[in-house]
Amino acid sequence: MAASLFPGVIVATVVVLGVGGVSGSSLGLYATINGATEHEAHMVTGPARGIRTDEWLVRTPWVLGQLERDRPTRVAGGVGTHDMAVLMDLPTRGWEVVLRPHTAGYWFFGIERGLAIEWWAYFALQMLGVYALLVTLSGRVAVSALAAALVTLSPASQWWTTPATFTTIGYGCLATALALRAHRAGGNRSRVALSALAGLTLAAFLAGLYPPWQIGTALVLLPVVAATVIPDLLDAADRGRVLRSLALVLAVTVGLGGSLFAAFVAQHRDAVEAISATVYPGQRNASKGGGTPLPIVLSATFDSYASSKPFSMVNGTNQSENSSALPLLLPVTCVCLALLVRRRFGASRSSPALIGCLVGGALVTGWMLLPIPSDIGSLVLLTRVPPSRLLLPVGLSGTIALALLVCHLLDTGGRIGWRLLLAAVGLTGAALWWAAGRYTVDGRDIDTWRAGLLVLIVLAGVALSLRRRPLLGLGILVAFTFWQASLVNPVQVGTGPLVTSPLRRAVDAIGAGEPADAGWIAFSADSTVRGTLTAAGVNNLAGVSPYPDYAAWRILDPGLASEDLWNRYTHIEFAVAPAGAPTGFTLLGPDRLSVAVDPCAAALRELGVRFMVAQGIEIGPCVRPLVRIPYGNSYVTVYRSQP
Repeated sequence: MAASLFPGVIVATVVVLGVGGVSGSSLGLYATINGATEHEAHMVTGPARGIRTDEWLVRTPWVLGQLERDRPTRVAGGVGTHDMAVLMDLPTRGWEVVLRPHTAGYWFFGIERGLAIEWWAYFALQMLGVYALLVTLSGRVAVSALAAALVTLSPASQWWTTPATFTTIGYGCLATALALRAHRAGGNRSRVALSALAGLTLAAFLAGLYPPWQIGTALVLLPVVAATVIPDLLDAADRGRVLRSLALVLAVTVGLGGSLFAAFVAQHRDAVEAISATVYPGQRNASKGGGTPLPIVLSATFDSYASSKPFSMVNGTNQSENSSALPLLLPVTCVCLALLVRRRFGASRSSPALIGCLVGGALVTGWMLLPIPSDIGSLVLLTRVPPSRLLLPVGLSGTIALALLVCHLLDTGGRIGWRLLLAAVGLTGAALWWAAGRYTVDGRDIDTWRAGLLVLIVLAGVALSLRRRPLLGLGILVAFTFWQASLVNPVQVGTGPLVTSPLRRAVDAIGAGEPADAGWIAFSADSTVRGTLTAAGVNNLAGVSPYPDYAAWRILDPGLASEDLWNRYTHIEFAVAPAGAPTGFTLLGPDRLSVAVDPCAAALRELGVRFMVAQGIEIGPCVRPLVRIPYGNSYVTVYRSQP
């Protein structure tokens, strides 16, 4: 009963917030750019985060566009046609919902409630996955619940609003927990049932299609599984039964999970291969490990400084790229090494998994910080992982390790000596104080004395967790990260800013009665204009190209001379080229491409363009103006293309 209370509370919270249409989206940006107040934009708290373009500019407009079209699998937009079933867990009508049960809300609820339920379902999925794993490993409900909250509330999770942030850890931990429970089941029926659930969850983990976080999470969890199972294999008296159990669990889990994922890849092979062949991110390989700045790795304690403005450059990068988790792996490793050296570690239900977690944590931390050669990294697929993308898996390993160490100490009745505790906490405090002195926001140093207070709060939580008051200590850490998370996320009610704006109403009115594949293009348009077109469910060439549709791009670039520029995941920004000029391509960033094209070019007619949107400029002569809409400090004009 106690073990089910925490999941029940989490599910109830998702339902309440979802039914109320409450999310943490930054959709308010679509209204505030037109001068609306935060209240008028239905923002309960702010600020909306412009840095989260993956959410408010890419995925949420894609989701709303999918719902406008009734969730098709293939959609025209972003120059060409794309397979939506492989992109950011978008809702489709296909069987892929089996691998993405968190999107099921869209089948039963409208746009606003469906989006809100899904928003919190991601948080719940990650939290419940970590909880299930820790309860399975330790049997301790309270410690597991607090540690699960600590993972989800950490800056490493909160600053990223892409599904993979939550699904990789959520489904990865849940699959691990189910497989371990299947191994420990008393009978073959229970073992097969739990293994089947583990296989289904494994397939959902793999279908996330974001290798950097998937590989990092797997490298944290697999040593935990190995360390948990090895003691059973070492028991010679029971080895045969253990081997039969493991064989059955592996056969069902890997067989079912692998088969489902293989079917998914086979059905969407063209899109998967196209993504893999892109210059970015498909060929984004790491030549060696290391290179992640240490101040970023140790930055989670000071994330309140990063969230003080809607957008800031933090430690030389943006707020999302700077986000990490509390460096809990450091004090836990210090304590465990000291206990092992002194031969005072002891044995408990949690101790094998703790050792495995430390091994996995050391592996991902080493690749993140040390110049490990690619020949070594390739053995465990780390060459597919930019070192800085391991901040989230490293945070996961540290939190799991702390929880397991707490459980180990509770199980054995052991206590850490004051000298060892002071050494571990002191080393952690010294590292955090050093990081505080190098932490910058918009090029300015932070107030180290106030930062020192934050360090003391974290150290108090760690010390209490490891000494006499573990639940109080973990509670302090959870309260601290909850406070940080509340500063990061806006609270948005509904989707009004994106679905009821004057531009959106004009697009809906003009597009009514037009063919579903009628093309739209936006010239000199900012992000919110392009996002509005995508959310309207029209064929928006000026959207995001997740991977290249070669047949479509060949129309704009017949000789493929600029293939390296558009063969990538990219935001497409169209500019007006002089009459008769060839189409020009300029790479503005790894995922931003400017395309200069003559509005009267035959290529646009071949791509099906019927409507053109121009922001703050006039275009012609091959267009007829339909409506002009005030937009921010400028205006937007919608034209109909004509010969």
